[in-house]
Amino acid sequence: MSKTKLGILAGVAALAGLGVLYFLSKDGTNKISVKFDPKIHNKEYLLDVLEELKIEYASLYLHWYNML
Repeated sequence: MSKTKLGILAGVAALAGLGVLYFLSKDGTNKISVKFDPKIHNKEYLLDVLEELKIEYASLYLHWYNML
């Protein structure tokens, strides 16, 4: 390859890298609005969600443990 082609390729790669860094830096700027509703968001609902997370985590833990 000639030097000009390498220079152009390096420039394109640098621009792509900067684009990726810009995209990753915007992570978390989107605001998701969740309104608290005491009819839905109660202690029982929280316990149900935590139980589901525990079940999912336990299966993943056992899977990775068995792979060791």
